[in-house]
Amino acid sequence: MLNWKDLIKSDNQFDLVDQCLISGTQCLALLPLLQRQLDKEAGLNTRGYISGYRGSPLGGVDFLFEGSSDSYQKEGITFHSAINEDLAATAIWGTQQTHSFPTPKVDGVFALWYGKGPGVDRSCDAIRHGNQAGTNRNGGVLVVFGDDHPGKSSTTAHQSEPSLMAVDVPILSPSTLEEILYFGLLGWHLSRQTGLWVGLKMTNESSELLGVVSIKKVMARARRLFPEGDTNPELSNRWGFTPQLDNSLIENKKLPLFQQLLASSPIDEIIHMPDRRTLGIVSTGKAYLDTLDALALMGISLDDLENWGLGLLKIGSVFPVEEDSITEFAKEFDELVIIEEKKPIIENQIKSILYQQASRPRITGKYTPEKERFLPSDVQLDAALIASRLCRILSIGKLANTANHNETATTKISITPPELGRVPFFCSGCPHSRSTRLPDDSFGLSGIGCHGMAAYIHQRTFPPTHMGGEGANWIGLAPYVETEHIFQNLGDGTYTHSGLLAIRAAVAAGVNITYKILFNGAVAMTGGQPVEGAFSVSDIVRQVAAEGVRETIVVVPSRRDFALDDDILKTTTVYERSELDIAQNRLRKVKGVSALIFAQECAAELRRKRKKTDNNATLHKRLVIDSAVCEGCGDCASKSKCLSIVPTATEEGIKRKIDQSSCNMDFSCIEGFCPSFISIEGKARANASSSYDFEKDASELPRPTGTDISSGWQAIIAGVGGGGSITFGQILSTAAFLEGKQTQTFNMTGLAQKSGAVYSHIKIGTPEKAGNSARIQSGCADMVFACDVSAAVGAECVSTIDKHNTSVVVNPFLALINPEQPPQKANSTQNKATAFLSEQCHENKWFGIEARYWADELFKNHLAVNMIMLGFAFQKGLIPLGNNAILAAIKNHTGRSANLNTSAFHAGRLIAAGSIKRVQGLKAAEEEMDPGSLASGVHKKLLTFQDQRYADSFSEFFGQVMKASDMSNSHHRQFAITVAKSYLKLFTYKDEYEVARLLSQSQDLREVLDRFEPGAKVRFHLVPPVSNFANSSRTKIAFGPWIRPLFSILKALKFLRGSIWDPFGYTKERRQERHLCRQFRDDILALLPTLGSINMHQAISLARAPQKIRGFGHVKEKSISAYREERKELLLQLTVSREQKS
Repeated sequence: MLNWKDLIKSDNQFDLVDQCLISGTQCLALLPLLQRQLDKEAGLNTRGYISGYRGSPLGGVDFLFEGSSDSYQKEGITFHSAINEDLAATAIWGTQQTHSFPTPKVDGVFALWYGKGPGVDRSCDAIRHGNQAGTNRNGGVLVVFGDDHPGKSSTTAHQSEPSLMAVDVPILSPSTLEEILYFGLLGWHLSRQTGLWVGLKMTNESSELLGVVSIKKVMARARRLFPEGDTNPELSNRWGFTPQLDNSLIENKKLPLFQQLLASSPIDEIIHMPDRRTLGIVSTGKAYLDTLDALALMGISLDDLENWGLGLLKIGSVFPVEEDSITEFAKEFDELVIIEEKKPIIENQIKSILYQQASRPRITGKYTPEKERFLPSDVQLDAALIASRLCRILSIGKLANTANHNETATTKISITPPELGRVPFFCSGCPHSRSTRLPDDSFGLSGIGCHGMAAYIHQRTFPPTHMGGEGANWIGLAPYVETEHIFQNLGDGTYTHSGLLAIRAAVAAGVNITYKILFNGAVAMTGGQPVEGAFSVSDIVRQVAAEGVRETIVVVPSRRDFALDDDILKTTTVYERSELDIAQNRLRKVKGVSALIFAQECAAELRRKRKKTDNNATLHKRLVIDSAVCEGCGDCASKSKCLSIVPTATEEGIKRKIDQSSCNMDFSCIEGFCPSFISIEGKARANASSSYDFEKDASELPRPTGTDISSGWQAIIAGVGGGGSITFGQILSTAAFLEGKQTQTFNMTGLAQKSGAVYSHIKIGTPEKAGNSARIQSGCADMVFACDVSAAVGAECVSTIDKHNTSVVVNPFLALINPEQPPQKANSTQNKATAFLSEQCHENKWFGIEARYWADELFKNHLAVNMIMLGFAFQKGLIPLGNNAILAAIKNHTGRSANLNTSAFHAGRLIAAGSIKRVQGLKAAEEEMDPGSLASGVHKKLLTFQDQRYADSFSEFFGQVMKASDMSNSHHRQFAITVAKSYLKLFTYKDEYEVARLLSQSQDLREVLDRFEPGAKVRFHLVPPVSNFANSSRTKIAFGPWIRPLFSILKALKFLRGSIWDPFGYTKERRQERHLCRQFRDDILALLPTLGSINMHQAISLARAPQKIRGFGHVKEKSISAYREERKELLLQLTVSREQKS
């Protein structure tokens, strides 16, 4: 049994491969090698050629083509990643013209074009011309198109069949992995015989499917297509330009011949023909597998079809439909039901075929014969929906109830609170999180790519056009609105693909527009492929200048670290990214077309590169936020828009920290106006994680029994993009494969790789319980891994839960959805999502594990979460797999992280067995506590901050508060506690002396230094104190370790604080802080005599208001202004309440 990595290295001995674990896209990469082997066996000296343009659901297929280059090169197969889809199609056309030249080197070239639905649309002109021109009799063209039916990762919910039918391209629609391989080989065979290009349909479900395939079986079946036989030369590509003749040949000879060959090499399959014919069901592709699942939901297996009088026909060629199989199947049925996705493609053809029959059945598809809507053509079908419709047409009461019960599971889509779901966001350190921002009062147009998320992140950014139309809509819009200028986002991949022509059009139209060309060096949306053409920033500056762009500005992270050609530097202004707003305001005043090139490499791609190149000699740089200095103001998150800036609970409330395991080292957070940032640079410690021997202790645990799979086992993993959920699913499938079990995995990602929700569906069973579609249907999950609760409450996951049968292993953690989301709201959302999820399953089926806590505590790496959860579920006996197979699968899929992941798996087992206990954490910030104990702690901290007198002043003040308060009254008690907390907040303001003290003893720095070898360089990033603290443009300076003695000196000089000798005490910031302290004391003392006659909720709010003062400099100034307004309103309310009570 082989997996893809083994298969591609197997020296092409495919006849020996009976069982292989392979995905849908891997099948596509394997196809050219299988065709080459068949050609060699037939004595043909052929070559292979692959070209196209990636896009979901074929987003990563070019990686596989590129990764197969060694095997391809041995077999004469060329992969060429094209500039765009239509040029790729034209190149494919060229491969079929070899015999129009006098001395061809080969007998023929079999070619494969690939592209997603919108790519098919834009390429129809090229495909039509190539198809009319014909194919080489020993070549052939396979058009592999990917349709994203629900529009999860596309700008359209797509169906390509109508477009390809319009240009006379036949279409084959596989349902299974083996059919992808066989239909692909058959497609080349039919293309050679007929001279037609042949389409092969792929969907999310087939591309992202992972399962077991017998390549030996596929090759045996494909060999029956050989020998090819004589091909009519008239049908092959030939010399001459005869448009009408070419069209006539397609209509009168090629398409009819295609149907004849389908009859001789049938791919339509009558699954069952009953003796008593009640209803005939016809389906194809993905919808066929959904139909099987629908029948299963109704309690009807394939063995039961005879009892119900149900016939089942699977169509392989959706255009043209093979007539004989339809007429043979339809005989004696009173009614046919046609089940297919989207528009009625096979339905209309079947109606046409049967119309001339003397005795023809009723046909129900998208509508019934009575014109009642039956199956939707706008949304994607699923098994529950199909089951309910079949029950209706069969008038089955009991089964209808069953099916309707399952269909109601889909209504959980509507009852899941929308605020609990995840939305995608830019990766940590993503350049687009900054580059797509707009000046005040400006509007923007989004584009295709990761930066397209700006359309729903930024309110003034419009949705994208098609690729290549960027800014052209402004040409039509500009004359009719008062807005004089607009920004257009344009990724470097789209610029190369087709965007340059749009710039030319805008110049010709003379509109005022700034193209923000987002130069990242990778097409991150589909996996990080390099941009075709490898243009440099200097190249693009020259190109747009030649097109007539009036002015171009280049924006870079650092002028010092970015090189431009000398001639470009003479004519182009370069800004740093912190000056983006200045650059944009300058360009929006330009009349005509201008360009801003934002040049910063993709953060995710940089992370991938580091993983590949890191070694013990590599220097690493890390940033750490000192939590004691941090005010929790969020300015760093606002500046960076980075998801690795996460809230963290401390005794002083919610602060910010950097999640080191997700940080992509962009470091733009350092621009936050705050002295808490410390950088460390040096060699990473080889084993910086836990030294605990998890494997040894786990080996002593009893082995769990596991779960029964006699009826199959279905699990869904709900996580967040970048969190390893897809790998988690692959590990389960591989472990099942190693144990000789049947397995299928289907991944649903959409924009999930950008912090959105990602789901992996896994089915495991005995060979006779292989299952139908890999997608888990409504209410059918045996197991849910809720790796992130906001993903788990999404409809894709929660609809699969059956309250009494589904076990849920939940990590009650919600990964940050938006870096500027208030921590309190994030905590609330997490709690609500966890509570909602718990309501969906029985309490005996709920297994909670704080996996994120354990990942941070034991491994300092959140990527350990998934394997901790797997180990936990394994030890609880919830997994139908053995320990050895799981460990082997982990090593197979996690590469350099295998040690971390195997340790995490063992740790999960130990946690499940109770062998590792959690240490009690911090008390909740608002938890009730003893006022006396709190006062003692405040006194101690004030003593550390200043001196005995300063601390005693608080004790005297708080004594008055306690004396005036009735501690038996909960409101008075809460008032006293809140006063003490706010007093501490105000009176321990972080001036130069306090920041020096805190930085000189930073615990956070010590923890991060533990990850480095001795000798790491430490730098403190500070803004020297100046008088105008409201100035937000001051730049930080990095101070080396030499500043530590100065910290010690400043710390010792704290006795100068507030005195006439205090050099910092005369600044506006320090004077204002002292004023706030006095004002707070006065406010509270004024309230004390009236505590019995005022609204205590308002009094507590007044006492708590200073806790909202956060930050440094201009950031603090804003929060002080907000505090003043709140204080003024609360004092007014207290006056009114006092007067009312008197």
